[in-house]
Amino acid sequence: MRKRLAKTKTNIKTVLLDQKIMRGVGNAYADEILWHARISPFSVSSKIPEAKLKDLVKAIKSVLEDAEKISLNQTPTSLTVKFVISWIFTIQRKNTAQQAPRS
Repeated sequence: MRKRLAKTKTNIKTVLLDQKIMRGVGNAYADEILWHARISPFSVSSKIPEAKLKDLVKAIKSVLEDAEKISLNQTPTSLTVKFVISWIFTIQRKNTAQQAPRS
């Protein structure tokens, strides 16, 4: 990881989101990983100290393992129900916003 980061001058969050470097890390996981590692998402990758890189590696492992445990405990039915409820509330919010009186 250190060698890869030393080659880039972009911010660390962009590196984590780059699927060519690390697959499966999306925006939410990147934020959680950086929060756990106590690294600003705007930190320049090549300038992160060695100790912080160790924290980053630990955070990546920890966050993704936790996410895997949670997803394995989900059944397709519970995921479908959560999606439908979320979708319904989104539609209701959009409809309410459209019908709101203008002042």
